[in-house]
Amino acid sequence: MAVARLEGDAVHRICSGQVIVSLASAAKELVENSLDAGATRIEVFLKNYGSELVEVSDNGSGISPSNFKAITLKHYTSKLENFSDLSRVQTLGFRGEALSSLCALSDVVITTRHVSDTKATRLEYDHSGEIIKETHSAREIGTTVSASKLFSSLPVRCREFSKNLKKEYSKLMYTLQTYCLVSVGISIVVTNQPSDSGKRNIVLSNGTSQSLRDNVASVLGAKQLASLVPIEQCSLSDCHFLEPDTKIASKESTFKVSGFVSTCCHGEGRSSADRHYFFINKRPMDLNKLSKAINQVYHIYNRHQFPVVILEIQIKTDSVDVNVTPDKRTVFVQDETTLLCVVRCSLRKMYDKISSTISRQQSSQADNSQEGKRELTKKFIWEKFSRLGSSKKEDDVECVEPKAKLAKRGTRLESKISFSTVPPRKVEIGSTDSELVKESYAEPIRVQSSPRESKLKSCTMTFSIDAIRKRLSTKRLLLSDSKLKFMARIAPEANQAALEELQKEFKKEDFLKLEAIGQFNLGFIIAKLRNDLFIVDQHASDEKFNFERLQKETVLENQMLVRHKQLELTASQEAILADNLDLFKLNGFHFAHDETDTLGKRFKLKSVPVSKNWTFGSEDVQEMLFLLSEFPETTVRRPSRIRDMFASRACRSSVMIGTALDKRKMTTILRHMANLDQPWNCPHGRPTMRHLFNIK
Repeated sequence: MAVARLEGDAVHRICSGQVIVSLASAAKELVENSLDAGATRIEVFLKNYGSELVEVSDNGSGISPSNFKAITLKHYTSKLENFSDLSRVQTLGFRGEALSSLCALSDVVITTRHVSDTKATRLEYDHSGEIIKETHSAREIGTTVSASKLFSSLPVRCREFSKNLKKEYSKLMYTLQTYCLVSVGISIVVTNQPSDSGKRNIVLSNGTSQSLRDNVASVLGAKQLASLVPIEQCSLSDCHFLEPDTKIASKESTFKVSGFVSTCCHGEGRSSADRHYFFINKRPMDLNKLSKAINQVYHIYNRHQFPVVILEIQIKTDSVDVNVTPDKRTVFVQDETTLLCVVRCSLRKMYDKISSTISRQQSSQADNSQEGKRELTKKFIWEKFSRLGSSKKEDDVECVEPKAKLAKRGTRLESKISFSTVPPRKVEIGSTDSELVKESYAEPIRVQSSPRESKLKSCTMTFSIDAIRKRLSTKRLLLSDSKLKFMARIAPEANQAALEELQKEFKKEDFLKLEAIGQFNLGFIIAKLRNDLFIVDQHASDEKFNFERLQKETVLENQMLVRHKQLELTASQEAILADNLDLFKLNGFHFAHDETDTLGKRFKLKSVPVSKNWTFGSEDVQEMLFLLSEFPETTVRRPSRIRDMFASRACRSSVMIGTALDKRKMTTILRHMANLDQPWNCPHGRPTMRHLFNIK
């Protein structure tokens, strides 16, 4: 075929699909246009989570009538005149692609009034960016851009967009959060109108936005703000001292770093690095190297969690290249090594101070605790002497607790501990393995119980080194067979490999085909599927079945509070709570709702779930709101403490280790596993099933 130039319309549609790739990118481009127009109030309106309409309104300078035709044409922009201007660009947008791409992918309507005009104009555009209708309208100075039926011109992407709407919406909320955080002095409000309701709900807002601290409290919540500390930038001399091997080219910092980060105290971080917000010159950025560096420092002081980071970097515009990707979220920074070093050293200095303070407090508490123990011991001994008629005074009594403990430890070390109080049972599984079991019984070793357990039975454990070697050799031969699906060993260090193997190779419907062969040691079911043998923990499997049943079916009773408790929520949390009241009711939480009250204070907790010794409160509500916002597609949602309660109930009501089972009961346990969402571990983390070996 001959090489030919693509038609303009084809080029337009191909390139547009690279600029607007998601719901988040569509809203992002419109919000950035509003910010560039000098707006102090921006309203984002979504209809049915953005699937039907995305609309952004502002009170910016508006669009001049002379630009009505040009604003939706490809690469038409007022931000740049030539390429050299790129190094001095101050605006968020500059490529001239956003509105043109939106026109290609949706139905666009713009209503605008310029500062020099007395009336507004409503403009309708076609997919090529041409005006098809122009009428007069009424509105204040500013602009409203409406994009409906997003991705309607791309059938495949449109179907995927509708299929993954909740994921798209979640990404959109994260993107809009970044602008709500960084936009100080600019009010941003996001509302959503579900398709089955005529009511608009505020889902995100940065409130009055007087400072970055105010924005963090409004967007992430006052509780999150309380766990953060301000970032204090260290000097380059500190960097030379803390990281002498790092090559720093600059003699002085060419940038300024500020913001907030989680304290290193355990429990103040998060389970994942999902709240890292980076800004360069007020522009939201994806800075993966910086994110990794911050996590590495944080894990020195708190290795189980990840920090929340809101980091602003002010740098000269000619020291950063923002023209790397169409979304402008990937950048190249001049002297990046120095920036990373300064951030790392700044955090280390901060966390060293926090850690030393915590250590002193803990040391003081430990000293006080130890002194208290010694005093109690002295008092106890003195009372004993007094009863015996001793002439010793309390002050003369020496604390002999350490010696007593040492002696006690010695006695424990000398005693023998029993591994089992029940003789092992043989499981006959075919001639080869029967012979192997017989071969294994050679030299007996008797394991006695400890002196305190003298009433218990002793048992004989027998083994043969030669038989073990032979068994391992056979296993290696089996593993070398490329047709085998299961290769993971049964060992604590191989748990993850075994889990991944089962998830990949064992289908849930296979539980319906498992044949119960027998019971081992009154605790495990030996089951067969084709040529593979599996060992199933009877208690863990039954416990997981009962746990998931309780999770899905239990409606908790509730108790009314004498006094309603005010909830301090963000706008997005209020919207999530309003959309999931039935789910909270299932968990036993009921609320009083006043739509006319101040945003963030519209809900009060009026009843909480009750169950014997378990008590619940607003902390559990906050946890549920977090789960709903971070994992919108989860089917069953319970607070962790209610989950723990169900786990305890499930454990007590399940088949126990030591219970003899007939074949019918064993089969029932195996069949139940086919209906589980997560059949591989019990609620307490114990594996339910492992592959033994292939008998072929």
